[in-house]
Amino acid sequence: MWFTTTSPAGVRTLLTRAGDIGLARRCSFQMPATLRTRCACLVTPQCRRNHLCAAAATQPNGRGRAIPGRTRRPGAPVEGVIGGSSRRWVSTFEEDCEVVEECHLLLSSRLDIPALEARLAELDALVSDPKLYDDSTKAGKIVKERAKVESKLENVKSLNSELQSWREMYEMASLEEEGDLLTECIEKVGALRKQAERARAETLLSLGGELSASNCYLELQAGAGGTESHDWTSMLYKMYTRWAETKAFTLQPLNSSPGDEAGLRSVMVFVEGESAYGWLRSEAGVHRLVRNSPYDPNGRRHTSFSQVRVFPEAGGESGDAAKVEIPAKDLKVDTMRAQGAGGQHVNTTDSAVRLTHLPTGLVALSQSDRSQHKNRENAMRALRAKIFQRKEEERHAKRNEYAAGLGDNAFGNQIRSYVLSPYQMVKDHRTGKQEGDVSGVLDGGLDGFIDAALIAEHSKGGEERR
Repeated sequence: MWFTTTSPAGVRTLLTRAGDIGLARRCSFQMPATLRTRCACLVTPQCRRNHLCAAAATQPNGRGRAIPGRTRRPGAPVEGVIGGSSRRWVSTFEEDCEVVEECHLLLSSRLDIPALEARLAELDALVSDPKLYDDSTKAGKIVKERAKVESKLENVKSLNSELQSWREMYEMASLEEEGDLLTECIEKVGALRKQAERARAETLLSLGGELSASNCYLELQAGAGGTESHDWTSMLYKMYTRWAETKAFTLQPLNSSPGDEAGLRSVMVFVEGESAYGWLRSEAGVHRLVRNSPYDPNGRRHTSFSQVRVFPEAGGESGDAAKVEIPAKDLKVDTMRAQGAGGQHVNTTDSAVRLTHLPTGLVALSQSDRSQHKNRENAMRALRAKIFQRKEEERHAKRNEYAAGLGDNAFGNQIRSYVLSPYQMVKDHRTGKQEGDVSGVLDGGLDGFIDAALIAEHSKGGEERR
């Protein structure tokens, strides 16, 4: 059955008459009024049940073109596609509205609004006191805290009201067939969704305790797969480096070991930034790569693994990790020449330091600095963080998938798979989160997976929470 219409309202009316009310409702959100659309809908019970519908958009010159299914990023404008399978575009506006509503509900339920309002009043009084600025460090902390509290309250109050305003405007634009206004509404709600998701992540991080707010150490270790796993470890390191850049985090390399032919056997960096450990701790575990190997002469498909571990610094020298006592008798110190690309200094002096904690077998290596004393200091901080993490793991023995990288670095223990061949998909096996844009993920687009892990963690009532 074919029919022609020139407006979203017309499509909705025709489909309603055909008996598919649910599809009709969605169509009104999926077709800008600026397109003259011809829709083919099989009006059968099976069609209505599965929402099977084909569509083509007709340009002003009268030539029709089929619009292929594709993945839509949040907030992107939608074109004239109706219904269809999961490969077709879904309603941008409805989907974004649902996400904003979910975020607002979580913020309202998890935040103590009266307590935040009382704290904001206290901070306002402190900020208005001229004596506060005699101590610049204290003043900076107070101003920063006030901005955070104010932002939390503003998000709770504004998200719902803004959403309702844009919803009303969208309905009006649909009735009036205002294509430009429809596009603006979709874009604005898309931006509101990003704001809501950011507020949700920050709120969940703030509920994670003192450790969540600390800096951290990030360690990557190549696993099964030989040269492929070395290259995969290097790819992961670049992914986390680019992700850290988007957060304005600072990465300080402590040590690295190059692979035989390419990539890295291992690498460890210190990540400095607000809530660095809270953001990264869900990344701990085994990461699996499937692709046609460029190192295989026959181009066969290979599977390789790399393990990620995350250790909290816990507030620097004043934190819990700094309080870990390591008796001299339990410490083995080795000095060696640093590995590197060469130069006047590298490989000429024993500046690299490796510390081994004899009771646990934990090892920390630092070779990034020219000074042996500085490398020993960095290695000691990293070793304390590892020992502290080990004690936390023992104390929380019942923790499962969010433990910091437990499990063998091989098949069957992966937390996430990155498939480049025969299809492209990144899937987190703990949360079920999937992303088809593999290149975007490897370029640092991790926030979706981290958000999903945070939501899953806190939906379990904080069992995994520190």
